[in-house]
Amino acid sequence: MKSDLEGLQVALKGSLDFIDAHLKSVGASEVEECLSSKPINPAVCVSPKSILQQCTDVCDAHIAKSKPTLRIVHHLACSGGSIFSRCLAAMPNVYLLSEAHPYSNLHIGDGKAKYLPTDIVTLAKYAAVPNHRSLAKTIYADSIKTTVNHLSRYGGTLIIRDHSHIDFCMDQELPFTGATVDALEEAFEILSLLTVRDPIDSYMSLIKRRWLHFEPKTFDEYCRRYLAFIECYPASEIIRYEDFVAQPGKIMRKACKALGISYAEAFLEIFNLFQVTGESGRNSVESIQPRARREPSTDYMEEIQASLSYRELATKLHYDSEPGNIST
Repeated sequence: MKSDLEGLQVALKGSLDFIDAHLKSVGASEVEECLSSKPINPAVCVSPKSILQQCTDVCDAHIAKSKPTLRIVHHLACSGGSIFSRCLAAMPNVYLLSEAHPYSNLHIGDGKAKYLPTDIVTLAKYAAVPNHRSLAKTIYADSIKTTVNHLSRYGGTLIIRDHSHIDFCMDQELPFTGATVDALEEAFEILSLLTVRDPIDSYMSLIKRRWLHFEPKTFDEYCRRYLAFIECYPASEIIRYEDFVAQPGKIMRKACKALGISYAEAFLEIFNLFQVTGESGRNSVESIQPRARREPSTDYMEEIQASLSYRELATKLHYDSEPGNIST
């Protein structure tokens, strides 16, 4: 479906073609006589140049009032986001910024300052710049706007892979909106796509990698935070990891449609060429397919069965609340 601006451009192009054909049919002498007559009767004679300028003005006014669309993919850690993002990056003319966030400190660590010569936000933090959070938000938004404008000159589309783990799985109050959307929604029309995985599986992976950054470190608390994550974004589509690995072509076509980008079946052959951060569980994957599952411990089964938040989450995401085996 064409956008309003595209529809306007088609209509204006048709009108200009009609005027041009009419001017050619009446002959150059009659046009010259019409344009030189005083006073000019606008009902009889209109300069094609002035019409073109009016068309340009209409388009410019529309662009000035509208905000460009920015596509953001949201998912929590250990939910298959890295391999999904690599597949998005493999689509035609797509450029994906992986695990972006305006306020992350996870890369800094403790102790000695790191050498990060191009990271102005972190360097400003080291310098103890006052009101650093406000500065970080401004730098982040300006950087994204500059990147979008740069890519537009090459016909490229930017997708941001939001580092949602920072907003929803750290030991802090749960937000009403993610920090990335909050920093960018003034400048862009945000198009969000959520990807999820059965929390039973992703929680086990978090434990394995020691990425439980919240308190209490229980399965029910994780599911409570997962619910907050899902309810935070008005996504037109939610993609389940389990569906993606079972039918990657079908699900990626669905994801591309939701994001308004072109789909190419060749992503299955080239997704491994694209680098993204994360890669917690699927390094050097040759093909996309479901993995083997392993039995949960008795204690973990009891946690799952006792979690009211998981039951609500399983209903929302159409997962079986009687888990059985757990994927690695």
